[in-house]
Amino acid sequence: MPEERFPVKGTGNRMIYELRRRWRKPRGVRSQISVEIGEPYREKELTEFDHYLTARWIVYGSWGGSILNAYAEHEPWPLHRATATFTDGLGAAAGLPAPEGSVVLHWSPGVDVLIGYPRRVRS
Repeated sequence: MPEERFPVKGTGNRMIYELRRRWRKPRGVRSQISVEIGEPYREKELTEFDHYLTARWIVYGSWGGSILNAYAEHEPWPLHRATATFTDGLGAAAGLPAPEGSVVLHWSPGVDVLIGYPRRVRS
């Protein structure tokens, strides 16, 4: 069976993100994040920090060994409260410490994004 390209599954107010390391050792390490989607935030509840975390105007990607970026334009994300549970094999395999304290988490159904022509990032 071919591997799914987008490892996101959703049922009702629950989204499950499954990730698997495909290259570099150790291969096959996995993480799974289960997100319970809550009520939407009202605009007056959101802080400057919330907007900072979710407003991105440049996107990055790679192609043919080069890193590319492009400008992005979009309306503010409609944000919902969310909680998550996860098993994180990927962070540990990369040598990252486990998160401490509370996690800032938002969920959004998404917005339409206009993305400009990609340019090579010069180092």
